[in-house]
Amino acid sequence: FDTTPTSLLHRLPRATNYLIMSGWNSGLFDCCAEGFGTCCYAWCCPHCALASARSAYDGSNCCFNFCCGSGAMLYNIIREGYGISGTCCGDICYACFCQCCIAIQATHEVAVRGRK
Repeated sequence: FDTTPTSLLHRLPRATNYLIMSGWNSGLFDCCAEGFGTCCYAWCCPHCALASARSAYDGSNCCFNFCCGSGAMLYNIIREGYGISGTCCGDICYACFCQCCIAIQATHEVAVRGRK
């Protein structure tokens, strides 16, 4: 059994790039997490709020996001981009049943974490 430093080094597992999953900085129902104005904006036009959040997240065109992106897709891009745990199926369910809530949550997340 060889215990020289070089032989021990070769037996160590190689480092790999693991994506460390994290959680959201606000809950799904924290409606005023980003302030009352964002809450009103998301309640009146949740798709506009999600398109704006995605634009703030990665600098993409807001009009393109609004016209071509579904709520679930926009939410999913932000969630996966920040390495937040969750599933695509969950994103779809949240978007179907409470789009204004995910719009507020995504807007708050981008405000806290900044541009990607």
